[in-house]
Amino acid sequence: MPCPRCGEDAPLVYRDYVAHCSACGATRVPLAAPAVAMAGKPSQVGGTVAKIIGWIVLACGGLFSALVFVLFNALWPGSPAPWIAALASLAFAVFFTFLFVMSGRSLVSSGQRKEEAVRMKAILAIARQRGGIVTAKDVAGQLRMGEPAVDAWLTDLAKREPETLTVEFDDEGVISFRFLAYAALPRMRVDEAPAPRARVAPHVPGTPIAPEEEPAAAADAAGRRNRAR
Repeated sequence: MPCPRCGEDAPLVYRDYVAHCSACGATRVPLAAPAVAMAGKPSQVGGTVAKIIGWIVLACGGLFSALVFVLFNALWPGSPAPWIAALASLAFAVFFTFLFVMSGRSLVSSGQRKEEAVRMKAILAIARQRGGIVTAKDVAGQLRMGEPAVDAWLTDLAKREPETLTVEFDDEGVISFRFLAYAALPRMRVDEAPAPRARVAPHVPGTPIAPEEEPAAAADAAGRRNRAR
């Protein structure tokens, strides 16, 4: 749902439990758009929990396999039954550990992509409202994030996508970021070079003068008279 004030479909930022537009700061209805601080967090938390469960399953499976080996070895000493039972139970544990860990990694990666997409959407909305040029301080203030983290993220984005974002320095050393889609680079003005002057050979007395050469020949003769004086 676009913001009623700026018209941007920007994510929300919560300040003191009140939802605000990340682009212009206007008060918004809660849950009207994704929140910058919460984007991708459920997937990341779920993925982390899944990976922890996977390693717990492996530890418990290894312990259970050891107990099975001891029990079967006591019942059938010298037979291959203890090894078969222990390795089978351990294989099940490794299989389920693999499923949990890979699912957890997938969830974490999906959450990180979601978080970056929502953050990028918010920053683009801020850039459009500010004419395409922002600073890390501007973005950090709007999104309630740490300025060093925002600066590092924007700098990395400029390295990865130079056709989207460029880094600039002003006379005071302040770093700004220009989004080329909303603020194109200024064109360098090149003055036109003066037209080259035609070089006319000096007139030799006694030779005919072409009509188009008469002004130049007259000027050349005048120059010779002045030098003779």
